[in-house]
Amino acid sequence: MYMDLNLFVLIYILFFIFSIKIGLFERKGLILINEGKYGLKLMKSLSKKFNWNFFIYPSIILGYLGSFFMLYILIDSLFSKTASVSPVIPGVRIPGSEFFLPFWYGLLAIFLLLIIHETAHGVISYYYGVNVKSSGFGLLTILPFAFVKPEERKLNKLNSFKKVAIYSAGAFANILTAVLATLAIFSLSFYVADQVEIDNLEVNYLIEDYPISSSELAVGDKITHLDNMPVNDYSKIFNSKNKGDSIIIETESGETFEVNSVYIDEANPAKFGIGFQLNYDSSNNFISLILNLISFLYYFSILSIGVGLFNLLPLGPLDGGKMFYELSGKIFGKYYQNKVFIYVSLITFLLLIWSLLRPITQTFI
Repeated sequence: MYMDLNLFVLIYILFFIFSIKIGLFERKGLILINEGKYGLKLMKSLSKKFNWNFFIYPSIILGYLGSFFMLYILIDSLFSKTASVSPVIPGVRIPGSEFFLPFWYGLLAIFLLLIIHETAHGVISYYYGVNVKSSGFGLLTILPFAFVKPEERKLNKLNSFKKVAIYSAGAFANILTAVLATLAIFSLSFYVADQVEIDNLEVNYLIEDYPISSSELAVGDKITHLDNMPVNDYSKIFNSKNKGDSIIIETESGETFEVNSVYIDEANPAKFGIGFQLNYDSSNNFISLILNLISFLYYFSILSIGVGLFNLLPLGPLDGGKMFYELSGKIFGKYYQNKVFIYVSLITFLLLIWSLLRPITQTFI
């Protein structure tokens, strides 16, 4: 499902008003929030079933590595030609981003990864004897979020190691489940590889200012042939193109288009500005179900890694910010802790804004 950004904003505004009217959310400025005690019994039960040290130690190590990696990525974006961080909205192609997230896959994946993230926070909180007062979910403008609220007094009494273990748990759980999802993709793909073949490439979006956007090809069209060859080897066909090459596209309806490429750089000499999803030829319902599951796991794994790493940024209220605050106290002492934390958070925030605006600034620079 694809929708224009303006249509998405209109639907969101209507949903914003409707959800308040029926009492689904409570409004706090531009934030919609639903707070309760969702999943607290499960979190408490899970905290007692295992010795969670097998999870905690790698989560802290990976948490700090991920935090510094994300900071490096943002610094590198100052000199990069492309955005290193981009928002993702299900069903909407963000200008400047070549990643498209199908609507229903996106909603389900975001919902699931947020549950996993916050459940991990709650489990490790209970593991260290910190009760969780409430949990919930909501929307920050158009960004969905979930939360758990541990008892602040008990949390503040913990040593730095235990606090960091709680903070890093959510991101590590996301990255861990992304790895498991990727392994499942390989296993399932191996199972169905000899039983299906690509039937067509269904167009998800066309990038503006590319020659293809002025052609008669439209979102929803199904491409069956490229350069008069079946789309089974679509990647080989696209990768064979060089600067200035064109490609002949034939759709399921029999229409044919010749489209010119756009030169990007030596690493990507030919881009056509088209996004698509693979549709497979399978009359077996069970195989079709597996293919849909593979597609969902693909988007789930990408989003899980993205959300997990984003939360590790050393920025203010994010998990990575809280982890960095504890680290700065150990390295610089209590006297400089707040100053270092504020400066690093401010620098990270400015770098993040620059990266998010990169597709726009490229138009003018």
